[in-house]
Amino acid sequence: MDIFDYDNLIQSEKIFGIEIVDNTLKVLELKKGGGGKFTVSGFGEEQFDPSAVVEGVIVKKDLISKAIKNAREQARPHRIRTRYVAVVLPDTKIFVRVVKFPAGMTKNEIKEAIEWKAKDLIAMPLEKVYWDWHRLREDEEDDDRREVEVVVSAVEKECVDSYVKTLQLLDIIPLYFDVSGNAAARFLFQDEYKKKKALMIRIDRSSTTLSLCLEGGVRYQTIIKDVIRGGYGALVDHATATLGINKEEAEELILSPKNLNKEQKEKLRIGFEVSFNGLLREINQILDFYSQTLDTGRDSKDGSSKELDGIYIFGKGAKVFYLRDFFKEKSIQISTKPTRTTFVSPMLPFISRQGLTQNMVLLGVSLRHLGFFRGLRDINLVPKSIKTRYLQRSIYSSLYAYLRLIFWNVFVIGVILVFIYMIALVYKNNVEQVLKSVENITESKANTQLREDINDINQTAGQIDLLLDTQLDWEEFFKEVSNRRGGGITYKNLFVSEDESILKAVAGDKAITKKAGYVYLVINGVAEHREDLQRYVQNMENSDIFEEVKMPISSFESSTNIEFTMYCFVNTQELKY
Repeated sequence: MDIFDYDNLIQSEKIFGIEIVDNTLKVLELKKGGGGKFTVSGFGEEQFDPSAVVEGVIVKKDLISKAIKNAREQARPHRIRTRYVAVVLPDTKIFVRVVKFPAGMTKNEIKEAIEWKAKDLIAMPLEKVYWDWHRLREDEEDDDRREVEVVVSAVEKECVDSYVKTLQLLDIIPLYFDVSGNAAARFLFQDEYKKKKALMIRIDRSSTTLSLCLEGGVRYQTIIKDVIRGGYGALVDHATATLGINKEEAEELILSPKNLNKEQKEKLRIGFEVSFNGLLREINQILDFYSQTLDTGRDSKDGSSKELDGIYIFGKGAKVFYLRDFFKEKSIQISTKPTRTTFVSPMLPFISRQGLTQNMVLLGVSLRHLGFFRGLRDINLVPKSIKTRYLQRSIYSSLYAYLRLIFWNVFVIGVILVFIYMIALVYKNNVEQVLKSVENITESKANTQLREDINDINQTAGQIDLLLDTQLDWEEFFKEVSNRRGGGITYKNLFVSEDESILKAVAGDKAITKKAGYVYLVINGVAEHREDLQRYVQNMENSDIFEEVKMPISSFESSTNIEFTMYCFVNTQELKY
């Protein structure tokens, strides 16, 4: 029996998340901001030699510890300093199983029953695994269901121990070892995490994992072995052979389909369809398993549907060529976006809109005990030795904090007494003179100017917050404005507003068209030659974001050093997440 509640103790600790995928290590620390949103405190990533990790086990601990150190130190906007971490374990090393018990059993009775049946439940020798269990829907009354469902999860000791020893080199303690499906669902569904029922598909370069996440936890998980072998890496090999290019170019093309021409797409479609049909068979088998096995056992008194809420694909391979179109042709709706956008905008620019799908697991594990998830019990495969080590460090830290508090209290009291003694020795006239000098400094022009500068800074910060609250991809907007400029064009001023009055100075008193979902853009600048200006207008007209591009005819009267004003509509639908 545990002598302390580990889950409650660790809730006060700041943590950061670590995820290792293929040969990339990523770290992320989040902090809670205003309005229920979360912002990035630090995000970093580091490439490492692929030989450092073999089949999910860290074999070159010095290389990985160095990668963690570099990623933490180079994290932006701030370095990551916390010594506690939540780690996503490789799916290939994790076993998940659902067990049902009669309703009415207490938590201790369930625990004893699981420990008694552990050898039969876990498909690996107990001496070679760390395991944990979690009672689903534990906030419901037993009368609401006929059975109690428990998720049992296990991971190979060799894998966990390799992570623990690597982190020990940096004096970092792992508080959580998480399952990727749980982590992704945490970010996708947020405060609806305990209600959603979904099939999660993770596609990385070297692995493809399917997980059933039902009402607060992964209940079934499988690694595909004979379909999309090694994740989307097999598709990269196919594209390399079919298009006659190297692997780096092939990977970049199939992950950015807009760069493929029509002929290349036709060549790749047939081969990719074979792999996707295999993936579809796996999906159908899991859906049949869900309907026949897991989707039973309790009465739906609230009238809730037993249908899955959706199929979600994430990981770096989520945007591979033809994947979404293939499922669309099969009348299967898939999604790669969160059900809500509450947590998304403040992530920019450190995690871009394009990077959300491949960072969902990292985002989810970093949310492990923030906001809604604070105090939420879930599978945690941390060994007992780590829990003991954390308890020891907590005791030492508490003692140190108390001693430091006593020291500083004594020190402050001493300083106050010395200060009082010195004040008593000063003549009254000198004290009045000092106070008058302080008053003069306070009312000086330099001080007044300083306060005005501070107010200006606060106003600018408020405007930046307004941009973030729009939940539009302003990074993409400014990138498009820059890319369309071309040579010979220099920008002076740029105005964006929902108020049509900013166009009246350019368009005169003409009726200004209002369009729902659009804002106005006005740009002032200088063109070196008339040809540069004509090319710039053409570039803007070719953009999907800018529409109805206009410029006064007077801007074309001069042939060189032309000062111009351009105005147009901005389609905000193209900038939404």
